Amino acid sequence: MEKLKLKFLGKDSWNRLVYKDENDNIFKDINLGDGEIDLCTSSGFDGEPDTPINYIKKYQDIEIIITGQEPEPTREEKFNYMMLGRLQSDCAYYLGYGNRNKDRLYYNDIEIHINEMIKRYNNCPINPEWLTIQQILEYKEIMLNDKIHENTMIFNDGQIDTRTKKLAHKAYNNIIYPNIGVYVDSENNYICDISSSIDKQYIKSL
Repeated sequence: MEKLKLKFLGKDSWNRLVYKDENDNIFKDINLGDGEIDLCTSSGFDGEPDTPINYIKKYQDIEIIITGQEPEPTREEKFNYMMLGRLQSDCAYYLGYGNRNKDRLYYNDIEIHINEMIKRYNNCPINPEWLTIQQILEYKEIMLNDKIHENTMIFNDGQIDTRTKKLAHKAYNNIIYPNIGVYVDSENNYICDISSSIDKQYIKSL
């Protein structure tokens, strides 16, 4: 059986997987890497897909060999990542504008919600860069303890996020976030700006 050896080049602007054979011919997977590969010829990396290779005689009944490509996440894995992100957003909303209303949580129960986050995190083939297991446990500690939440500070780093006063000390020691400035608003909420430098004496006074 003839072999078609392809090197993975990347994804075009439509998220189509682009390959090059040994003669520099360009091919694109119009299935976007989801399921069985469906190749078409193309004029270039940013060109449109042209002719399906199944219609080209020399490419019929060939074995396709691909190099340089990491396995794409399955549909189940993609859904798992999306659900983990949704559950994290629920935690942030619960501790912020949600006013600790459990009905704002996907599972309407803190323990079940956090346990599902841990389960989905452990099922990720590659751990997400935007969340750690330690952060999930911190959410749990804050959400289950009203007293801790009374001392919650808001980190202004482009996303709605919350951390406790205890974590501000960790931040100063570069354990979580370095270079965090802390302010107090008119309602005595502790506001943290990640773009500012931290005041050592001020942190000790919190």
